[in-house]
Amino acid sequence: MSIDFEVDKTFPLAAILAAWPEDASAASDETLLFHLTTALEAALGDATDVGVESDMGYSTSDIDVPSVASHSQNDYRSGFQQIVRMIAEVWTRLAKKSPDLGLRALAAQ
Repeated sequence: MSIDFEVDKTFPLAAILAAWPEDASAASDETLLFHLTTALEAALGDATDVGVESDMGYSTSDIDVPSVASHSQNDYRSGFQQIVRMIAEVWTRLAKKSPDLGLRALAAQ
């Protein structure tokens, strides 16, 4: 038995980011960031529950996203890569709009 946490390849990150307006309010970015982070935590929790992820040591999620930065080494990554990149991009937008909210979002994690 195998369980993969994959995103449909027909939705590239650029298209997903383009759907979220750059001029959205900082409060909206913060809310989206909260929901994305909650979804990632739930997916990691599910993966841990079924034994394909571990909350101790080096595991699948560590291998799947070797760099959070937008980098060519991630061109062929999948799984958690899309949501991690989306979180990073939304947080960057938030931090530029409202450094205080950006710091608060980091502290919440």
